[in-house]
Amino acid sequence: MNTNSSTGHKWAFAFFYGTMKKGFSSYGKFLEDSRSVAFGDYKTRAKHALYAKDSKPMVVEFPAYSQIHGEVYLVREDLLQEINAFKKGKTAKMQLIEPADGSSSVDSAQAALVWFADDRPTTNHVFIPSGLWTDLSESNGLSAEVEKHWVLDQEEAGAFDDQDDNGSWVTGKGGYYSHG
Repeated sequence: MNTNSSTGHKWAFAFFYGTMKKGFSSYGKFLEDSRSVAFGDYKTRAKHALYAKDSKPMVVEFPAYSQIHGEVYLVREDLLQEINAFKKGKTAKMQLIEPADGSSSVDSAQAALVWFADDRPTTNHVFIPSGLWTDLSESNGLSAEVEKHWVLDQEEAGAFDDQDDNGSWVTGKGGYYSHG
């Protein structure tokens, strides 16, 4: 964590890949005030796996499937504590990140906090192979406001009920890929 000598506040880089991104439901609760500064679109350097359940994203370290896309903010320590409390069941870990536009080089990577799920995904989670949270709603032409209701409606309708003989998820009726 870095300290700003003029204000005495401690700041850290944080990487957000889901509902805390601009335009999504949790952004306004945390990132619209003076305790954060946006730095742009980034992706993790390492590959991980992105899942969703009830319109809530989760990243797990393994399987290493794709780079996770998100936004980076410089966040003040007091806000970081609020975010940690909000992200129950997730642990923040320092990870190398790089610009999402592909303009990265060895020296352009930087470290940021990335929240990883403490639990493993279950058959109730939707796997997002691209590592891009907006693929959950954009592939169906949905806005961020209705994404939660869409996932819940699809789940209730059995859209994610396709399993093979081993109980692993395969292509669901909703068009998403998931595995257990």
